[in-house]
Amino acid sequence: MSDSLVSIVIPSYQRPESLRQCLTSIERHVDEPHETLVVYVADDEATARLAKQFDVRLIEQPRRDGFVKAANLGFRQAKGRYLIQINDDCEVLPHSIANGVRFLEAPGHEGVGQAAFFHNSIVRRNIFAQIQLEEEWFYVCQVRGLC
Repeated sequence: MSDSLVSIVIPSYQRPESLRQCLTSIERHVDEPHETLVVYVADDEATARLAKQFDVRLIEQPRRDGFVKAANLGFRQAKGRYLIQINDDCEVLPHSIANGVRFLEAPGHEGVGQAAFFHNSIVRRNIFAQIQLEEEWFYVCQVRGLC
């Protein structure tokens, strides 16, 4: 069993600079015991080279097979109690992972299987909820199904 409380899975393809910002934000803002898994495609040498500069576990796909299969590959190898998937162009905000874990571990939430994070993406479709913090808006957007 892993000592990681949280497994952070990041599928990435040919966006090493975005991935650099993402991994840097994880280093700066995630204090909980965690593992970071970067799923990349074998021919994407720039992503692999960049990821090796960080404390991550690289998971190689032999060929590009789509986001969902990449994420699932990472999920199957994750060892943490909680599983987080983020995109390679996301940055983790201070306390966001800790707050998610605290929410999931709160009394009465034993049956909760998912927590959604607010983000400040330029995407404004399918907004489920929104909050304003220090004059900036953050959103939870539905991708499929219901929140």
